[in-house]
Amino acid sequence: MSEEFLKLQVTSWKQLEDLQKNFQEQQKQRQAEMESYKKEIAVLHEKNVQSSINEKTSSLQVNLETLKQENFRLNQEVQNSKTDYVKDHYRIFSGTRHWICVGKACIMK
Repeated sequence: MSEEFLKLQVTSWKQLEDLQKNFQEQQKQRQAEMESYKKEIAVLHEKNVQSSINEKTSSLQVNLETLKQENFRLNQEVQNSKTDYVKDHYRIFSGTRHWICVGKACIMK
């Protein structure tokens, strides 16, 4: 083999090694970028889920407050109804005659 051929082979070998090193370095960089993207996507996903939960929670809290107010109103209505019922029965049994009342309609017995 000639000396020139050997030099050419050595040069080619070094170029091939350099190409492999560059390729491996690029692969490492791509892998690092992918890991970074995965982490960023995970963070964004978590933020999106949390935002969705907060929105739903807020909506449910508004509904709960509305139902509490409606429940309070209905309880007052029931209490008023009970008071009217007691008043009606007091009237029924305080006289000498007995009255039968259903709601506001009464008949004497």
